[in-house]
Amino acid sequence: MVWKEWKTGMRWIAVGSMACLTGATYVGTLHIIPINKILAGRLTDDARVTDLLQQWMRLNDIRFVVMTISWLLLMYYFGSKAYKWDTRP
Repeated sequence: MVWKEWKTGMRWIAVGSMACLTGATYVGTLHIIPINKILAGRLTDDARVTDLLQQWMRLNDIRFVVMTISWLLLMYYFGSKAYKWDTRP
């Protein structure tokens, strides 16, 4: 999408969407999955479990917001294509 729209006014929508997807993937892969692996193990300390769950919830909130922004950008992109909202070259 970025490649196809690079010379049009929609390039920033495509770049923003790709940046959001990259950010959400980064948060999920490098931060949330390691916490999931720790939580899947045997934990006996309630304070540690609480701390890990609080970290997980904060990171998941970040990922949710970033993916929502990406979704909104993509809906604008596809809507503008379907209904010809963007007439810029």
